[in-house]
Amino acid sequence: MYPCIRIKGMTIMKSSKDQESILLEKTAREFARKTLLPDIHETDRFPYGPFFHDALKIAFESEFFHVTLPEALNGMGRKLKPLCILLQNISESDASMGAIILANAAAQELMLTAGAENILAETISPDREATDFLTAFPLFSHPEEKMLRVTAQPHNGSYHLTGTAECMVLGSMAGRCLVPAKTSTGYSYFLVDSKADGAAVSEPIKNLGLHACPAVDLTLSNADGIMIGREDEGALIFSKMQKKMMIAAAVVSLGIMRSSYKDAFQYASKRQQGGRKIIEWSELSAMVGQMGMKTRIADMLLKTAIADADNGNPGWAEQGYAAASQILTDACTVSTLGVQVFGGYGYMRDYLQEKRFRDSRHLQSVFGTPARRPIYFLKQFNKMN
Repeated sequence: MYPCIRIKGMTIMKSSKDQESILLEKTAREFARKTLLPDIHETDRFPYGPFFHDALKIAFESEFFHVTLPEALNGMGRKLKPLCILLQNISESDASMGAIILANAAAQELMLTAGAENILAETISPDREATDFLTAFPLFSHPEEKMLRVTAQPHNGSYHLTGTAECMVLGSMAGRCLVPAKTSTGYSYFLVDSKADGAAVSEPIKNLGLHACPAVDLTLSNADGIMIGREDEGALIFSKMQKKMMIAAAVVSLGIMRSSYKDAFQYASKRQQGGRKIIEWSELSAMVGQMGMKTRIADMLLKTAIADADNGNPGWAEQGYAAASQILTDACTVSTLGVQVFGGYGYMRDYLQEKRFRDSRHLQSVFGTPARRPIYFLKQFNKMN
């Protein structure tokens, strides 16, 4: 008997991978179209507007936050393909929800990489609500880029954490946070109950983009923490997680690119100026064409990177990291051109090109500053000391 997965109450036999992917894609698209798009202008105003609690609940009930888990934990075997199907189709409508799913997936992957499957299993029991299930994670930072401001001290067989962890994505709603903290000779990761004594979160931070993906500063004062992995191995497990999740992050950018290009092409094909459609003017046609080329290249690179990662092909991590880094940058170019194609209308919030412009730039900082990625590439793949 083959193992099964559940999506929105439906059961799919895992022997049919094509059918599984098709149904997952359809579910994600319907969720984005019916649940995210109707209120996107209001939810993009967060924290000054409403948060999409209902959408988060539906995503949780549809088990979107489970896909990267092992099959034993009701997941899909820690494969990238199911996660990326979700991220692309959801991010074409709203990258904020894509970033929420990505942040939780990164936290889960880091814990699994560290061998903390038993701890993870305890935190995701079936009777939990969405907010209790989620794990906050500093998605838009790299632990080595700045001095960590949280210190962990051994205490009665456990650890006490003191300091401030900045920009914890989902920290305002998640039941727990995954925090990097200084230990004896390096840093380690700790799971902290965000509602326990000694833990306090700030008001949601107003970010450049991804407004509906909330982040807060987490202040700890002798808060209890459970070590994930071994002491001082934070850099190792972060690196392993990052190699895989960078590809997933680039898929969120691909979703932005696809929708930006689609809207630009449709607008330019309908808008008349100077007696003809504006797409027939050579300069604007070149802009739309550049958007299409970069989007197509990103799509091809990611299909290969995802397949190589899931199959464990030699060199998948190096090639995936390089491709993802370039795609995160190209998404900014595509979204900029998308605004320009719309002319003055592109800067209006009535259209979504302006939102995609902001979202792509915010997403570019996933797992650290873009300018330092070439250095990380050399350190990880060419053994530079």
